[in-house]
Amino acid sequence: MSIEALLDLLLVRIPLRFFKKNVVSSIGASKRGVGRRALIYFKTDPLFSCRLRNAYVHTNNAEIIAIVGILNRLGFVVDLVDRDATLADIKPLMEYDYEVYVANANVVG
Repeated sequence: MSIEALLDLLLVRIPLRFFKKNVVSSIGASKRGVGRRALIYFKTDPLFSCRLRNAYVHTNNAEIIAIVGILNRLGFVVDLVDRDATLADIKPLMEYDYEVYVANANVVG
């Protein structure tokens, strides 16, 4: 096994397997309370892996962090939903009204 493959296993796959959540809610709410809300449907992986966040694996990992940060600075509380989330995972979010919705999804058909 190469060093790169070992690092990938230790720094990406293990944290994602055991710590990743399919929904991360109320990002940025701790100091400002809950105000305007934004929903991002993308992936939560970069929140749970330093390697994904800091290494150039794919641009969308950095984009997710940047989008969340920008929305927080604009006063939005962000709910981030992973593309693997189930209806049961997102059900608690259905009580909110969102002013902004950002998605990265493939259209099938």
